[in-house]
Amino acid sequence: MLIIRAARRPVGRGPGGVLVLTWSTDRYRTEDRFDVWHDTLNATHLPWRLNKANERFCRAEIQALDTGVTTFVTCRCDPCAGFRDAKMARADSGDFYGILALQKGRERVRQDNWSVEMRPGDVLIWDSARPIRFDVLESIEKATLLVPKHRLAEVAGTPVLPSGRVNTTQGFGALLFDRMRGVSNQISDFATVGTPQLELALLRDVLNAVGDMRSNEMVSARQALRERVERVIEARFQDQDFAPAVLADMLGISVRALNKAFENSGTTVAMKIRERRLHAAKTDLGNPDLLRCSVTQICLTRGFSSVEHFSRSFRARFGISPRDYRSQACAERSKAV
Repeated sequence: MLIIRAARRPVGRGPGGVLVLTWSTDRYRTEDRFDVWHDTLNATHLPWRLNKANERFCRAEIQALDTGVTTFVTCRCDPCAGFRDAKMARADSGDFYGILALQKGRERVRQDNWSVEMRPGDVLIWDSARPIRFDVLESIEKATLLVPKHRLAEVAGTPVLPSGRVNTTQGFGALLFDRMRGVSNQISDFATVGTPQLELALLRDVLNAVGDMRSNEMVSARQALRERVERVIEARFQDQDFAPAVLADMLGISVRALNKAFENSGTTVAMKIRERRLHAAKTDLGNPDLLRCSVTQICLTRGFSSVEHFSRSFRARFGISPRDYRSQACAERSKAV
C-alpha cells in the first residue's frame, strides 16, 4: 500500500509479500535527524509537513508491517509537530483512514471542528482526505493502522468512518486498543506468520468500535434533543396553541423526528405537554391564594382549551375531579390549622 522509501532495516518478508521493517534515528548524526525523520514519517504515515521549530528534534523509532493493502506502524518519538493541508490531502494516490492508538505520552490532534488531546489508552480515527494537525506534547509511543477506504468498502460495504475519539473505556473500543497494543508488542512476529487474519481482526474491531461510537452519538444526540424539548415545554406549556407541531417548528425539525426522540421512553411529546399542564393546574387548585379563581380560569391559564377536556384529563391522571380535589385540599388545610 505505502511505498516505504526511507532508510530501513528489514526484519523479514513473510507470506503474501508482508514486509516488517524497523527504522531509527540512532543511525544518523544529530544534525541530520530532523530531515531523515521528516522523510521517514512521509514514507510510512502518508505525506506530512513538519514544523521547522522542531529542527532540534532528537530521536524516533519506527516499525512497520506493510501487507500491500493496509499498513500497521508503531512509532516512538520525541515532541514534534506537523500538518497535512488540503493540497497534500488531494495529492494522495488514495484516501485512507488512520486509526491511532496512544500507549505512552501525550499528543494533540486537530481535524475539522474537533481537537483531541490524547493520553495513554486513547484511540482516535482521522481522515486523510481532510486537513489535519498534530502536536506531540510529550515523548510518545503509538500505533497507527492505515486503511485504504476501498479496502474498508470491501470488508464492510461502506468506505465511510466517523472521525474523532473512540470510547476505549469499555466495549469494543477497549478491545480495539488492546488489539493494537498487542500487535505493537509482537509486530516482528508477523514477518513469518502473515497477516490476512490479523488484518480482518483489526478491521472488525474498528468497525465494532465505530458501531459503539455511532450508538453513543445517537444516544447523546437524542438526550440533547430531549433536554431542549423539556426546556421549551417548560417555557411554553401555558400557551393554548402550543402542541407537538408548534414545538417541532420551533426546533427546526419534523414532528416525526421529534416523536422519534422519545421512542422507548414510555411517553410522547403530547403526553409530556399534557402532564406539565396537569401538574401546574393541580398546584393552582391546591393554592389557597387562588381560591377566587374558578376551575375554568385555572385550566385556561394552564394551557387547556376547554374545561371539559381538562376535567377528563385531570380525573384520568389523578383519579379525582378538579373540583373535588380543590375541596379535598381545602379540608386538609383546615384540619392542619
